Amino acid sequence: MLVHLLLSQYHVLNVPRSVCFPNLKSLFLDSIQFAHGDSLERVLAGYPVLEELSLECVEFDDIEVLYINLPFVKLLMMRNCHNESQFELALDVPKLELLHYNFVGKGYEVKNLKEGERRWWLEVMVRENYGKA
Repeated sequence: MLVHLLLSQYHVLNVPRSVCFPNLKSLFLDSIQFAHGDSLERVLAGYPVLEELSLECVEFDDIEVLYINLPFVKLLMMRNCHNESQFELALDVPKLELLHYNFVGKGYEVKNLKEGERRWWLEVMVRENYGKA
């Protein structure tokens, strides 16, 4: 039974229509490129009990909004993720306890966080003018 998964070292992922790892609790992606815009969303849909997600130097192609809907995730780390054009980030993470977010993006939206949990959002750094003169 696979519970933790680490993928790294500059792979381009062509994600199939469905992915299913029903027991996976931790997913760590490092230096991965998704070939299609909705690939990460398809991947995450296949991990129904995921509690930890770490995205480090992940590249997204053809995406305007990155939507992360993870009902059980407690830890979400997104560092140095990007694509050719900036995109928006939308999070639906009701159990989130810790968020570390550091990458270029147009903006962000967070849903389903209780008022007392919004303090975790203070770690977010959005650099909207990154690379502009």
